[in-house]
Amino acid sequence: MIIIAGDSWGCGEWSLEFKITHTGLEQYLQDDGYKVINISHGGSSNDDVYKQLSNCLYILSCVTKISEVKNIFVFQTEWHRDHHRYHSLADSIFDINYIHTVMSNYYYRLSELAIKYNVRIGLIGGCSDTIWLDKFEIEYPGVYIACHSMINLCLTDNHRTDNAAYNLLYPVNLAEEIEKANTQNKQFLLDQLELTMNRAKNLKNYPQFFAPDFKHPNRHGHLKLYNFLKQQKLFKNA
Repeated sequence: MIIIAGDSWGCGEWSLEFKITHTGLEQYLQDDGYKVINISHGGSSNDDVYKQLSNCLYILSCVTKISEVKNIFVFQTEWHRDHHRYHSLADSIFDINYIHTVMSNYYYRLSELAIKYNVRIGLIGGCSDTIWLDKFEIEYPGVYIACHSMINLCLTDNHRTDNAAYNLLYPVNLAEEIEKANTQNKQFLLDQLELTMNRAKNLKNYPQFFAPDFKHPNRHGHLKLYNFLKQQKLFKNA
């Protein structure tokens, strides 16, 4: 059994009518003989994903099915989804490593789940790349980077990127809020905004992986991810 958790990127391919037309990684794993539980939900924040996964693992443990879980793949989403739920950027809450701090806290929480239920959780950089650490699993036991950046994998055949972007689309008022924020980190955040906007535009040059909406990977993008994960021997044929 494999669990997939995440936002809309974990759901699969989306049409212009906001309907799922192919379940992506889930379908390819099922074709490979795996039983898959996909708890991804469009619009989820990382905090939402954590809560959904925690609830799923608790239920499985109650019905003695937790031992059947061979792997868990979590699509990382944008940090600002949680941030805007609880804060205004004008609240001046940023420190120099704010985004990394937010993500690190998320990874620690996932690590607690991994340890509690004796499972391994593989992070997939979806509409947000993951943080990259060479000794990631030492820092966050039970959690590892399965794919640093799905976007970079589709664009360059390499999942690693030296210019990680932690959003795909920012709220329209984010640049204005950053300018108002009293933070040493302002230039980094503005650079992130520019990087994000440029990368989002670049997706239109790769319709084979991101058409039709160019905001989500299509079935071919998910196939590329599936083949990459399989080449890394992160799962075996069922």
